[in-house]
Amino acid sequence: MYQEILNPKLIEHATKYQWKRRENDSPIQIDEALIQSGDYFAITRMDGLDQIIQIGTGSHSGHSVVALRMDGELYIVESQEAWYWPIKHGIQRNPYKTWLVNAA
Repeated sequence: MYQEILNPKLIEHATKYQWKRRENDSPIQIDEALIQSGDYFAITRMDGLDQIIQIGTGSHSGHSVVALRMDGELYIVESQEAWYWPIKHGIQRNPYKTWLVNAA
């Protein structure tokens, strides 16, 4: 909770960009049928690490993933070193349905 308060302040101080909370902050559910291989998702978590990446790169995101359909199933493919998923290190693919639940 404190990171959701302090990290936007860090970004504003360092880059002059001001994060604003959406009026409806319910997780966005994108229908799997609308997602194609190669679709890109730019992600920001208020975890501190993403904010360091934002400051260093000048971006408003701290993580990138790509959708990829393989054998009839939709996956999210990414390279990461975080605690968000069962596979914690390296290049990985996670089923979209699992990713969507964990990303919320």
